[in-house]
Amino acid sequence: MAQVGQHIITGEEFQRDLAIRVRQLSSRSGRPVIPDTEFRQETLRARIDAIVLQQLAESSVSVDDAAVEKEFARARAGFASEDRFQEWMARMKTTAESLRREIRARLAIRAFTEQKTAGVSVTDEEVRANYDELEKGGLMRRPDRTAD
Repeated sequence: MAQVGQHIITGEEFQRDLAIRVRQLSSRSGRPVIPDTEFRQETLRARIDAIVLQQLAESSVSVDDAAVEKEFARARAGFASEDRFQEWMARMKTTAESLRREIRARLAIRAFTEQKTAGVSVTDEEVRANYDELEKGGLMRRPDRTAD
């Protein structure tokens, strides 16, 4: 489907992302979601953005194997048995190694975000002032019902 650096987004990976996004949006809206061309393009763009962020984070911070294994064990412990865990992985079309890579990426992104936002603070007054400015410019009014 696409290549970002050394990461190749396979058709299977894209189909999994698409199915997850359809389920999430359908459950939020209570209406079926039709994965038309635009929806598919948005899904692929979101996946590419996620990979770029992941690669940036992984090049900037290091995540040790012990942290990955700890998180993997915590995820695995959330299932009643090893069989249930294996069933879930089969249903999600993933492997233990893939899951570990996803965990490593998530931990790297979290560490990268914390590194970049350390010492950043925003007061309630600053948030309110920014909101009021956007509202004054008409940017907070939406003609259609939306969810953010």
